[in-house]
Parts: sequence; C-alpha cells; structure tokens
Amino acid sequence: MILNAGSIHFFMAGKGGIGKTLSSLIFAQILMRLGRNVDCFDVDPLNASLASYKALDAEQIDLTKDGKIDSQKLDELVVRILASHHDCIIDNGTSSFLSFLNYLIENDVLTILNDEGRNVFVHIVVTGGPPMQDTITGFESLITQIPKFCKVIVWINEFYGEPVVYGEPEDDGKPVRIDMEDLALFAAFSDQIVAFIRIKERSKETFGRDFSHMLERHLTFDEAIDSPEFSLMSRQRLTMIRRHIQEQIEELINE
Repeated sequence: MILNAGSIHFFMAGKGGIGKTLSSLIFAQILMRLGRNVDCFDVDPLNASLASYKALDAEQIDLTKDGKIDSQKLDELVVRILASHHDCIIDNGTSSFLSFLNYLIENDVLTILNDEGRNVFVHIVVTGGPPMQDTITGFESLITQIPKFCKVIVWINEFYGEPVVYGEPEDDGKPVRIDMEDLALFAAFSDQIVAFIRIKERSKETFGRDFSHMLERHLTFDEAIDSPEFSLMSRQRLTMIRRHIQEQIEELINE
C-alpha cells in the first residue's frame, strides 16, 4: 500500500491559480469518502480556501506575525501534525510558499516526520495550456529541494488545456506528441514520483459549469450530489468527475 493511513501530505506551489488548493480539497474529501480519518490544515495566510469547506472541518492556522512568517507558529504546526495519527493534509498559500519551503528545508522537518514513521508526500500541480512551462519549471525546482525519501504525487490539471508537448517531426512530417507523464523530466524523478492524478478536461458548458457551481457554493462532491440545488444531470456529471479521480486515488491505496 503506497497511500497508507497516517500519511502526511503537503500541497505547495510557487505559482497561483493552477489548482493547488483544488487538488488538496479533492484529495481530502476522497480520502474521507473512502473511510479514512483526515485532519486538514489551511495555512494560507491570505486565502482560507480549504477552511471555507465546512464538511472538511479544516483548521485555519495563521502562520504570520506582523506580516511575516512566524517560525514559532511553524514549530507548533509540526507538533500538531506529529500528534495526529490521521492522514494530514497541509495546504500552503502561494504568498508564503518560499518562506514555508525554506522553513521545512532549513529545519529538516520532512526528515523529522519521516523518522517518526510517517510517510511524507509532496503534491505538485502541473497544467496544460499557457501556464504549462511555468508549472513544469516549478515542479523541477520543488522536487530538487526535497529529500529523496519524500514521495511525490503529480496532479495534472487540464483546465487550461491539453497537457502535451510536441517533439521533432517524424518522417511523415508530423511532430511527435508527448504526453505530460512521458516527459523526460518526470522520468528522471521516477524513483520519487508514485502517481500522476489527472483532473480531466471536460466540456465547460456542462461539466465545467456544474463543477464551478459546486466550488462557488463551497460544497464537497457528496454535498452537491445530494443537494436539490443541482439537477439530475448536474449530479450525474459531478458523480462522473468524482468517480474518475477517486479511481486514481484508490489505485494508490490498493497498490
């Protein structure tokens, strides 16, 4: 089992608007749906996005003092995580990304958690479309700074477009299509990457509309699917989105 109980999951990104909090939100509720005990910590100093979903019962922790990251509060957060025997999900904001990452590295926090017998995962989001290169660069920068024992889960967010690149043309003149998972960069870190979880691109007029409505209402999949506010077909589309992502997470648990 790769995704065993009591694991610790850090969601971090240096670029905003790519789906980091969305990934942590989806991951937390799917784990809960699968019967796991989950403790969520929202440590974004500007936007309490994860904490706005009441069903997750996420604890909002302000890590700042006088506009700066407070190392004492970070120390307390580490103690809180170690005291929990549940799966822990930590969603960190873009504005404090560098300070938070530097704290983890300088204080060897990830090693401490690992030495205490906790599996440590770092979740990194990459996208298609215009932000793709920035997110790939961000992935490389982050994974090269964390210890080798950290397991990495790459979330591929297709919201901005198809996550592919094209290589040199073959004999027929057509450029070679390379899917995101097959990039040489990811192959170079195959010993750390344990999974790719894909948030599939779907029709924005139907699936996209229903998904956005759910997020605007700060509802989980289960809440939206059970809500009379959503039509029969809207609930069906949300069920399809949830099922696709849940199946990917279940593979990690059952592997």
